[in-house]
Amino acid sequence: MVTTLTIAPISEAPVRQGEEDLRPVLVAPGLYGEWTLACWGGRDWYDQHSGRVLKPAVYCRLPGLASITTS
Repeated sequence: MVTTLTIAPISEAPVRQGEEDLRPVLVAPGLYGEWTLACWGGRDWYDQHSGRVLKPAVYCRLPGLASITTS
């Protein structure tokens, strides 16, 4: 099974002001210029590990665990 990940501008992320979406996504740049796991808190993107506010430029939606199978 192959899953394609798509990188898109953060402005195209399917989130809305005032509505939390805690599903993890990869965003970049993180605090140190790296890819990092983040979630949308209704107003800002947050690093899932530290809780710090991020200002990412791009995001990559991750597949649900149910869609990942092992051989």
